[in-house]
Amino acid sequence: MLLYKDSLVELQYEVATDVLSMEWPDVTGFSKSEISHYLQKVIDTLKHYDVRRYLIDSRHNKVEVTETEQKNIAYQFSTELLKTRVNKMARVVGQNTEKERRVENMRQQLVAELPFEMEYQEFTDMATALSWLKA
Repeated sequence: MLLYKDSLVELQYEVATDVLSMEWPDVTGFSKSEISHYLQKVIDTLKHYDVRRYLIDSRHNKVEVTETEQKNIAYQFSTELLKTRVNKMARVVGQNTEKERRVENMRQQLVAELPFEMEYQEFTDMATALSWLKA
């Protein structure tokens, strides 16, 4: 079921399995405040539907911001994510090794700084990610 769609974000919700999925948006050509606004829409949807399982498809997104800006956005989003009831999150990774290196470094920093208690796994394909989330 399509819950939300605009120029940056599309949120799909599978009611039977309580999985909210989204393709992570390109962080290109938008201001930090615009990106924060759109990501807050994701958080609001997670809260409103009391979602427990969250799937991020980041295979095709582009990141054209500095590492500092990217970390600030990720920190803000992660802090808000902790206020939801999400307890299981899967991320489908892309082929861009530089982007994935940056994401992994940020993820490690965020895990060290924030009290994450949710299960988290990364996958190379959607089917395996969904299977893990639904298990």
